[in-house]
Amino acid sequence: QRRVIHPLSTSHLVWRFLLVAVAGWFYVAVPLRIAWTGADWSSVAIDAVLTLLLIADIGVMMRTAYVRDAALVLAPRAIARNYARKHLLVDVLAALPLDWIALAVKAAELHSAAPPAQMALLTQLEVFKLNKLAKCYRFFDDTPGTAYLRRGGAAARVAATLVLCLLLAHELGVGFFIVSKMREHDETTWVYNAGLANTASGNVTAVDQYVTSLYWALTMATTVGFGDIRAYNTPERLYSMLGMLLSVVVFAFAINTFGGLLSEQRDARRARTRKFEWVQQYLHT
Repeated sequence: QRRVIHPLSTSHLVWRFLLVAVAGWFYVAVPLRIAWTGADWSSVAIDAVLTLLLIADIGVMMRTAYVRDAALVLAPRAIARNYARKHLLVDVLAALPLDWIALAVKAAELHSAAPPAQMALLTQLEVFKLNKLAKCYRFFDDTPGTAYLRRGGAAARVAATLVLCLLLAHELGVGFFIVSKMREHDETTWVYNAGLANTASGNVTAVDQYVTSLYWALTMATTVGFGDIRAYNTPERLYSMLGMLLSVVVFAFAINTFGGLLSEQRDARRARTRKFEWVQQYLHT
């Protein structure tokens, strides 16, 4: 099939690696700009090219063969139907140009010193880019011929899983800061009660605010919950509940990965033990 892309072709593997870098950049940079620096024309110009790559990926995946029942499906219509049914909606949401939306809000004079509630929700759409990263993780871990993570051993797979968890914590932490910024960090917000609201004094920096936000996300997601950083108003409580639900999904994925690694190591030890026993039996016959 001339119009079909083989999933193990060199060009497709290079494209997958490029998509990992692009999705990771958007997932990290765009929420930071929404929370602290705001969108401007220079950042939009840079992100425009990367957004076009995400949009182009939809067309690429509509023509990429997939495996079904241990057989490679090469029929273009079957490939398109399978992709549309399983992945199209999420990939469209992942390709949304959030910087363009933020700039449009700013141009409409809705994005002033304190962003409106809509801006807090924009950053949560970056979760769909994490899904794209997770799909690339599965591709490089499970697909025969591209199981680079599996061949890299347990350390590579654990490191990749931890990176996904840290990206989720980054997303949740920045979103929690934006929820506080919606109220201009008044006395009913967690930023004010943590003593991080007054950046004009020079004693508090954006780095302090980000690290504290990330700290909250990790303590919340891991169910440690020290209580020193917590929700103080209804929007913050609602956001915290959303974060808990998202954390359950991602950390269940992480636990499944770690459990699979332990199971594989146990099976490998059993296989080595059986081979050693066979060698001993052969030597004693």
